[in-house]
Amino acid sequence: MFAAKNLLLAPKAASGGGVVAYDAEGSGSTILSSAGTAFTWSHTVNTAGATIYADIVSDRSNTLSPVTCDGTAMTLVGTVTLTGGNSGDGFISRYKITGASAVAHTISVTPSADAWMAYGSTSFTGVGSEGAAQTVTGTGTSASQSATCSTGQMILQAFIGIGSSGSLGKLSSTGGTALFNANNSYAGLSIGDASASTAFSCSMPGATYWGGLANALAA
Repeated sequence: MFAAKNLLLAPKAASGGGVVAYDAEGSGSTILSSAGTAFTWSHTVNTAGATIYADIVSDRSNTLSPVTCDGTAMTLVGTVTLTGGNSGDGFISRYKITGASAVAHTISVTPSADAWMAYGSTSFTGVGSEGAAQTVTGTGTSASQSATCSTGQMILQAFIGIGSSGSLGKLSSTGGTALFNANNSYAGLSIGDASASTAFSCSMPGATYWGGLANALAA
């Protein structure tokens, strides 16, 4: 498993003197969505000015619109579309909102399809930009991704697992630090971070398709 998050560690200084640091994890989970019906979850920011990232998994073709935070549209950061799914291609999409205040925020997603979904959110302080999405896809029960960043940056990485016939077991990831993990029998999501280029891996019993999404966060 990822090493436990050590909140006593000082944040890593980014290039140019800025600081990118982990802030908080939201209360994401899993759901059997209903087409056209929004679902929500809460994310409490600890430090004002943080950037919130919402990672959303669908086990099949689906359109997410709108994706909002407190009613404000979130910006799409990256998507990984798998080579298959339970009814069309499954995927993970990452959205963000910047400058979040230190209160509880409500993230809302409206899917276009009935689907098994997993979702979670994280927030970081000191983020000025994200590098281009680093993506990987594959099949089977073992996933891996080598994600890179420059000195002083942080990597935000997520694995998605899609099972068929309700076969997906719990995802178990290594590399970096664990932030979030949730799954049902069809869709799973594991999120972690790292302060240097890292080889992430994930065991996902019963998975048919998998993908990885990573962004380097820079001050």
